[in-house]
Amino acid sequence: MSLLIAACVFISVAGFALSIATSHETTDLDARLGAKRTQPGNGASGAPPSGLPLLALSMARRFLPSRMLDTVQLDLIKAGNPTTLQKMVLTWSIGVIGIPLVYAGLVLSRGAALSTMQLVSLGVVPFLGFFIPRVWLKGQIAKRRKRILKALPDAMDLITTSVEAGLGIDAAFARVADKVTGPLAEEFRRCLREMSLGHTRREALTDFAGRTELPDITTFINAVIQAEHTGVSLGRVVRIQADQLRTQRKQRAEQEAQKAPVKMVIPLVLFIFPAMFIVILGPAAIQVFNSR
Repeated sequence: MSLLIAACVFISVAGFALSIATSHETTDLDARLGAKRTQPGNGASGAPPSGLPLLALSMARRFLPSRMLDTVQLDLIKAGNPTTLQKMVLTWSIGVIGIPLVYAGLVLSRGAALSTMQLVSLGVVPFLGFFIPRVWLKGQIAKRRKRILKALPDAMDLITTSVEAGLGIDAAFARVADKVTGPLAEEFRRCLREMSLGHTRREALTDFAGRTELPDITTFINAVIQAEHTGVSLGRVVRIQADQLRTQRKQRAEQEAQKAPVKMVIPLVLFIFPAMFIVILGPAAIQVFNSR
């Protein structure tokens, strides 16, 4: 019973903390300064913290390795900044320290000693409180990469059409940023902002590939950089890349279709087959039971 109470308290408080964390809206200024905040020597700070998140971040910097905070900040950028580093650390503090202390205080306030099951729960809850936010953040990164990958072939077609119509590669990127919605358009807009702030096209595109970590985008960016370096026609290079992306998307769709029968085995065995056995064998079993 005590373990169930601890689980309910943990889920409720963690859900509340995550709901607060996900309510953060990233501004253009945050997106512009994200790369600067994660450069070597700049630390892993996020938006200007205040209040309880500031206290949690200050304590985390004393006890956690700075490399770990830098990694979390980079993951937040890869996920599209769904929250801030301060709120992530605050969620960790609630899950790892706050909930176990509250639970232990409730048990000890009754005048009873902690049982073996309660001690085990006190050891499990901090573990969950630390890893659940990390799993959530990794899931946000995967969702964002999936959305980028889904929108990439159409964006490449638009870039190909724009370049073959006589526009430069920067103007083609700006056209994609205007016509396409979603995280891919955000990345193109960020790439253009970085170039307007003084970064070279090579640096901006390399950062673009580093934030997404998708092989398709890395291949496209390397092809564009190589074409500019060697003087090859960008229109031809972009068209070849667009055709390859179309082919790869078709191959991924066929691969997912081949996985469908395997994924259907579990629901068939657990839900459909038992129901069929009950419908078919149920009347016969009733007749056998009544004949005795």
